[in-house]
Amino acid sequence: MNIAEGEPQRNIDRVCELLNSCACVQGSVVCLPELVNTGFDYEAIARLEERDAEVFLDSLSEIARKHSIWLVGGSIAEARGDLRMNTTYDFAPTGEIVGSYTKVHLFPLIPERDSFFAGNTLNVANFEGLAVGNAICYDLRFPELFRSLMLNGASLCVVPAQWPRMRADAWRTLSIARAIENQFYMLACNRAGFDRDGAEYGCSLIVDPWGNVIAKADGSEEVVLAAEFDLDRVTKERASLPALSDRRPEVYRLDWDMAADSIVNGYSDV
Repeated sequence: MNIAEGEPQRNIDRVCELLNSCACVQGSVVCLPELVNTGFDYEAIARLEERDAEVFLDSLSEIARKHSIWLVGGSIAEARGDLRMNTTYDFAPTGEIVGSYTKVHLFPLIPERDSFFAGNTLNVANFEGLAVGNAICYDLRFPELFRSLMLNGASLCVVPAQWPRMRADAWRTLSIARAIENQFYMLACNRAGFDRDGAEYGCSLIVDPWGNVIAKADGSEEVVLAAEFDLDRVTKERASLPALSDRRPEVYRLDWDMAADSIVNGYSDV
């Protein structure tokens, strides 16, 4: 969906319209885009109060309950005291929150680091036997995060985003790579339309554990994508090509001589 920047009520109304139009199957997993309440409206984000997130989350909870769906509520901008977070909430068909994740990696080319406090924990939510890992947008560039989600049991990873179409090749390639290397499903839900600066978005996709794109949006228009996935297939494909069991973590430990070279080359956080 497109996002009306700084207009939470207009955005929640649009979520309702889209879900009413597609007649969601009960028990489906549904995902919304990143910052679905405000978009990257930094002035609106700065004005947020804690109560604003509660009101928006109540609306998402009601949507999940009305349609009897598992809802990954995109992510929302929220206030926690003086801090601002970019957080995903997972809802059960009862409307109950069953997981949350605050974006760990904040994008350096926009004022995201000045506006948000980064999270420091991962989340794998239990959707009645389906283990769902959460990530947000720029996280897609960090394979360590997705490997950790897989090692914590994830069979599906859901990534709400606002990823510009000028980097659409990277968006698609990284989504497919994360699916292949972890042998799980990827649901990559991007914002549609244009932002106030004229940047274009779109190209959401769903990827199976072999890296096949099983649903995609070719353009920037609003669209509801749907695909079926088979939990047994994740288990079978990991058994048929046991790359994950061939991992050798003891070899991947940090080599401090190599790390010294990395520090010289600018990776001073090693």
